[in-house]
Amino acid sequence: MISLLTSSEKRQLQLLDFLNRSITWWKIDTLASELQVSDNKIRKDIEKLLAFSQTEDNVFEILLDPLKGVYLKTDAQTSIQLIQSKYVKQTVSYQLIDALVQSNEISLNDLLTKLYLSRSTLYRHVRRLNKVLAKNKLEISVPSADLVGEEAAIREFLYYFYWSVADDGDWPFKTITSDTVYLSVKDYTDFGNIKYSKVEVIQVMFRLAINFMRHSQKKFIQSMAGVEYVDPYRKAYIASVSDLMPAIIPPDYRQNEENFLRLLIVSYPFLDERHLDYQKINRWYQKQNGQAYQLMFAIRQQLVAVSTDKPLVDNPILEFRLLAICIYSMVFPQLHLQLSATRNKNQQFVNRLPEVYNKVSKVITPEKGGRNDLLLAEVYRVLEKSELIQLFQPLLYVKLRCVKSPLTEPDLKRELLNRAKQKLSVDITKDNQQSTFSYDVFISDMRIPYTEQVKSKRFYLWQTQPTERDWEEIAKILSECAAADSLEE
Repeated sequence: MISLLTSSEKRQLQLLDFLNRSITWWKIDTLASELQVSDNKIRKDIEKLLAFSQTEDNVFEILLDPLKGVYLKTDAQTSIQLIQSKYVKQTVSYQLIDALVQSNEISLNDLLTKLYLSRSTLYRHVRRLNKVLAKNKLEISVPSADLVGEEAAIREFLYYFYWSVADDGDWPFKTITSDTVYLSVKDYTDFGNIKYSKVEVIQVMFRLAINFMRHSQKKFIQSMAGVEYVDPYRKAYIASVSDLMPAIIPPDYRQNEENFLRLLIVSYPFLDERHLDYQKINRWYQKQNGQAYQLMFAIRQQLVAVSTDKPLVDNPILEFRLLAICIYSMVFPQLHLQLSATRNKNQQFVNRLPEVYNKVSKVITPEKGGRNDLLLAEVYRVLEKSELIQLFQPLLYVKLRCVKSPLTEPDLKRELLNRAKQKLSVDITKDNQQSTFSYDVFISDMRIPYTEQVKSKRFYLWQTQPTERDWEEIAKILSECAAADSLEE
């Protein structure tokens, strides 16, 4: 969604994020310097945000003071994601696309009236948006006042378009109620004994609502490539897929519509593992040796090259999940979107596993059918949900000493190992290392005289009974050490 915004809209999102994180008053000139823009642009951005903060959809307040400057006031429960979501929904970029796809018939004059735009301004926005949409092989047609392109691609684009700014309780669709869609999803999941999380249920609901919206506008999938990726073993999940579609679909299009839903199911990596024979499914794809399997194999080889741990080498669930995201990449190769969630996930990938990120990104190329941004983020999400992140992180050596209460050391060691997201080797007082040994982190409840100091890169002084703040600081230090070690390798 970010890529669809104007430069000023992107800048205002950045300003919101900055003010939310800093939690202090900012003078205009200092704020402009921090964000590397002119004072005049900052003033205009603040005026825009101030106007929005006074609307009924506001979830924040802009405070202005002639001496102190500007301050963003929010409730403690209000996340930056909610603030940015509310802001994006009032931009011309969002409202223009939303108006085009939500209306059965909308004229150019209707758009001008609805968006309070002149004809020349509307054309300027359409030209700008079409430059981004062209990367997705889509286009806004001004004469027909419509979003045009391959129907399956339009639907997936709209899913990300709406999901990227969804907030709790929000239902953006006008042609069908959330209750109606929820009943369809519940009937389907009950039939297939599928276990979805609350978020996953809402994601399925969004996709079904988009399908219904397009069907009601008599816009059907003309052809659906990728049917060869539907394996024969997940019958419990796809046998009743036709129940998720209304009866208004003409017979000529029904098979394509069903195949579209089947492909969404087989390209979802986190189906309930109790009902699947992963090895049988994986062997079927291996025998087919299609592009999705080849891409999965290339990614898996890069992962194995970084970590030869058995949980990674012999892991049918991991292979199944990687296959699923590669299938999605093959079925929807034209999706090129800058989403904040994708960007954040990729940043986590770079920060926590830089070596893995570099190796995997080399094989996820357009030539091999991959999409760098979305697929890289999905690889990291698979590793995260499969609890495999630690396998790729360097082993950190920690020395733990409790001078005031040495008997607590074994218990604190266990808690440290349980809490840490990194692989640790933890020594306590009774574990004697050579005097030349250098630890990554030395944790103690007392400052040690220099002559007795343990050699270490980092030192942390904590309470004998560590507080939650202590654990948070230690977690931060360990993350920094792991990132530094990964970059050195």
